[in-house]
Amino acid sequence: LYYPCFSYPKTSLSILEQENPPYGECFSCQINDNGSSIVAAYSNGYINIFSIADKNKRATTFKASDTPITCVKWNKNLKTTFLSAASDGTICHWHSSTGKILHQLKENGNHLNCLDYTNDYRKFASGGSDVIIRVYDEGMKTKITEMKPLKFEEPGHTSRIFTVKFNPENSNMLISGGWDKTIQIYDVRQSQICSSIFGPQICGDSLDIDGSYILSGSWGIEKQISIYDLRMLKQICSVKWENGSDYYNTYIYSAKFDAIKEGGKLFAVGGVNQNLFRLFDMNGFNSMLLNNLEEGETIPNMPYPLFGPKEMNSACYSLDFYKLGTKREYMACGCGDGGVRLYTIEK
Repeated sequence: LYYPCFSYPKTSLSILEQENPPYGECFSCQINDNGSSIVAAYSNGYINIFSIADKNKRATTFKASDTPITCVKWNKNLKTTFLSAASDGTICHWHSSTGKILHQLKENGNHLNCLDYTNDYRKFASGGSDVIIRVYDEGMKTKITEMKPLKFEEPGHTSRIFTVKFNPENSNMLISGGWDKTIQIYDVRQSQICSSIFGPQICGDSLDIDGSYILSGSWGIEKQISIYDLRMLKQICSVKWENGSDYYNTYIYSAKFDAIKEGGKLFAVGGVNQNLFRLFDMNGFNSMLLNNLEEGETIPNMPYPLFGPKEMNSACYSLDFYKLGTKREYMACGCGDGGVRLYTIEK
């Protein structure tokens, strides 16, 4: 069962707020540790915190930057602290209740696009236009290392980075994707790139890891959704947006595995032009069988689309899942009309 719980589009604002809205496009959103709030980042430099528990409560709104806020991430150990990245290279730690800056870092000359925490929230990484991945110590607020190709012939990004992800099962492994159609894989201990995969042209937070799978969404009109095997460093399937369709006019900006591990998995993909997201079912998906297929054979147990909302009329830039129980969860969508939409998923 899938249904929208609430949304914050322009029509929910007063006439004065509609003339001067406290937001732009929602580039990033994330649900907090206890599922009570959503933090959302906007193209005009605002940050909103919405209450899930009290749908009638006005959002906490504050101006964070004169440039777009491109990414926000909760520190789920500290509960009321979150991290933001701005396109002017500023990284801020915020107190969510007061909207006060607790600490600030600046990557001069870098247009930041993405952040990610390790699973224990002891480190975080950043990426942007200067093609360097920087890893910071969360407690000390100091840079641990930076990773980039040292020579032209070495693997590494050649264009801006749009997403960075730590492996949830191994905080020493990091992957990134960007505009140069490559996925780079890093060993944080060695401060170096160890492998590369050629494939998706990534624009947005459209890269995720779950176990041995890498999910990617590509900004193009064909083969937008792919699944890679992290062990073999190869693509194992390209997922169809619609059953029986290889081409579709949706440019992908976001891709995310769900939060529930038991009883099969879902993943969500969102984009622009068709202005919606899709949920896909991975239950029964067999990657080893896929690798043994002969040329031209039919792919069995392909992840298939389950649901896409018909009421969305703007781009889907950001997705996040939150586990409510063994068979129930939230999914949040950050949208181009400034809305943040929350769906309840029951399996």
